[in-house]
Formats: sequence, structure tokens, C-alpha cells
Amino acid sequence: MKRKWVVGCAGIFGIVLVAAVGWKLTFGRDSAADQAAFVEQLTLAKTEGIPTTWQAFAATVRTAKPQENAAKFYQKLSLEKMGYSEFSRLEADLTFRPTPEHVAAALKLLGQKKAAIALVEQAIKFPKCWFNRDWSKGAALPMIEYAYMKYGAKLLALKGSVAAQAGHPAEAVDNIRGAFRIARHAEQEGTPTAVTVSEGIFSSAVRHLAAWAYVHPKEAAYQKAMSDALHAWPSTKLQEMHRGDLNEVLSVVDLSTTESGRTALGIKPEQVSRSEGFISLFTSRTRAKAKIVEAERHVWAAFAKPPAVRVKELKDARNELSLAMGPFPTGSQYYFSIAQEDKNTFLYDQVWESRRLFFEAILRGLSGGSVRKSIKTADLLSPFDGKPINYGFYDRQMTISVSCPDSEINMPPLKFPTLYELLGDAKPKTGAIRKALGL
Repeated sequence: MKRKWVVGCAGIFGIVLVAAVGWKLTFGRDSAADQAAFVEQLTLAKTEGIPTTWQAFAATVRTAKPQENAAKFYQKLSLEKMGYSEFSRLEADLTFRPTPEHVAAALKLLGQKKAAIALVEQAIKFPKCWFNRDWSKGAALPMIEYAYMKYGAKLLALKGSVAAQAGHPAEAVDNIRGAFRIARHAEQEGTPTAVTVSEGIFSSAVRHLAAWAYVHPKEAAYQKAMSDALHAWPSTKLQEMHRGDLNEVLSVVDLSTTESGRTALGIKPEQVSRSEGFISLFTSRTRAKAKIVEAERHVWAAFAKPPAVRVKELKDARNELSLAMGPFPTGSQYYFSIAQEDKNTFLYDQVWESRRLFFEAILRGLSGGSVRKSIKTADLLSPFDGKPINYGFYDRQMTISVSCPDSEINMPPLKFPTLYELLGDAKPKTGAIRKALGL
């Protein structure tokens, strides 16, 4: 009886195996037709202006001659273990509630970071920054230099805060100009990471000028530097930013199918999909890659569309991409865990323009030597619906809002200065601000 049971199980297994192999040979094999479809899609993508190889993408990255390249100085930086929140608290205390202890703490920190600051100050002497990366590594390529750039900009901003508190506006502004140069360095590669890091540094630098202008309303240098920065506000070219998306997703799916590739991506063994080992028996991965390229072509086209239609087309294209990546389950899980899929990403250009409007309103509110209770807003129009922004000033705090009828877009009102900047740790409940400020 036992022997019959074993033979029966072996027979069932054999039938299943033959069926699987038959399915693979009939429907799932990577046929010449599948390869032709893949090549066809790559050809179409190339015709539409999308880099289809890592070499083609690398050719779009701006280079620099040795005598104009700041890269080596950022590469020599090592990121110190000090949380950014500590910077923010120290700068808020130093700018809005300066005491000898706060000044001493800032000077002590700057002294500890003397070697790092020296490297940053060398870097900002150069007009360009080219890291000459090995783009053949695809999605596994580390880009740790961006963290060093953000850190360097924060050190310069802290130097500026010390100078502003000491009554040296020219020195303070000069340090912020250095942060602007770092922002330009960070933007050179033009990828989503590069652009968001660059614009984050730029925005933070402008905010430092706004804080100093708020605390020192009679000092014209801060308002002048802020006005200059707003006139030089970086523009965002969404489609160009995403020119490397196709190479990235193809890199992810290829790396995700091997143990060494998954290690390079940082995928742990327990994160590997259970279906990874056998799904290729039932589907053609070459055919799937052809569909991935087609979906990415639709993503690329959608990023060039006006905002009114862009979101829907991007959502449709991303859904198409998700389905196309089905035969690469581990790669799909990894890619969509790091991909930005919200409307703030799809409408990043409008979100970035909204940030400019926030700062333009702050600058207008600070003009005239004291904070204004109202400003002209007729020409400060929301990029989302064309309505003028709202501005108010109450209890030493500006409140600025950009009209946005879409609740899926994260666009909360900006309150400047923050309650911590105004009050430190003594944050009152809503409605008690005047009493806490002693007004």
C-alpha cells in the first residue's frame, strides 16, 4: 500500500512537472518574438529621447574639468553623527533667543567641525561638481555624497547664524552664498535625488535669510540677499529629472533575479518573494521587460503633460508598470517600496513653486523695517487653482497658505517663525500664544 502511495505521488509530481514545462515551452519561453518586442520598445524609447542604456544616461550627466570640479572635497567628508534636529534647535536658540551659552555651544560645535568646514569651503570655490560615477551599477550605485553636501550646507548656515547674531550681516550672507553654491553642485546630475537635495539645500538657505531678516528687520542685507535668491529660484524640469527611470527599473528587475544582485540592492534573504524561484517557469521575463519599457515610455510622456492631465496619466502608467513587473516579484516589491507615488511627486513642479510663493510672502511681510499685518497678494497666485495666496500676521507669527483644492496634495499652511523658534520648549496651547509671549 505504501509503495502504491509513493508511486502515485511520484506520478502526480511528474504530471505537474510535465505540465509546467509544457506551459513554459508553449506560453512562457523567452522566444525570439519576445526579444524582438523588447528591442522594438527600446528603439521606440530611444526615439522619444529616453536613455536606454547606462552609457546613454551617463552621457546626459554634466561633466567638469579637474580645475573646476569640487567633487573630491565632498568625497573626503565623513558624515558626523549629529542629528539634524540638534542643528535646528541650536540655530533657533541662537537666532531667536541668543544667550552666551547658545553662542558658546555654536562656537564649540564649529570648532569641532573645523576640518569638515575647511573641506566645504574649498568645495565652494569651484563652479561645478562631477562625481564621475560608475553608472553601470544601476540601482545599486551608492550616492552618499548627497548626505555630505546637506551636512556641509548646514555647517555654513550655522556659521552664518553665529555671524548674524554677532552683528556681521555681510559675513552671514557670504556663508549662505556658499550654501547656494552647494545647492548648485548637488543639482549637477539632474536626477530626482539630485534635484530634491539641491532644492532642499536652496530652500533651507533662503529660510535662514528669512529668519535673520525677521530678527533684524532694520538690516537690509538679509532682505536684499533673500530677494536675489528668489529671483534666481531654480526651475524644475520634471521630464528631464526622470530621464533615468527606465534604466533604474530595468536595473532593479535584473539585479533582483540573482543573489549577488539582491545583495547589491540591500535586499535581505527574508525579503525575497517566495515565488521568485519558480515564476520564470510560467512566464517570459523578456516579454515582461518589453512591457516594462512600454509602461516607462508612458510614464515619460506623462511627465511632460500639463498638471491637469498629468496625474491621471501618471497613475495609469504606474499601474501599467506595476502589472508589467509581475514576473519580477522581488524586484517589484523593492522598486515600489522606494518609488515616490503620491501627488506631491507627480506635481513636484507646482509644489516647488508654492514654496517660492511662501518665501515671497515672507519677504513682503518683512519689508519696511517691521513685520506687516497684510501684504499685496494679487500677483502671488496658487499654481494649483490660480487663486491669490492668503497671508496673515498674529502674535509674532506669519501664517501663509497656498490654495489647493486637492486634499491628496500635502500643502499645509506655513507658519513662520515656528512656535519653537518663538518660544523654545515652552510651547503653549492654541490660543495662549500672546500670554506666553508676554504681549
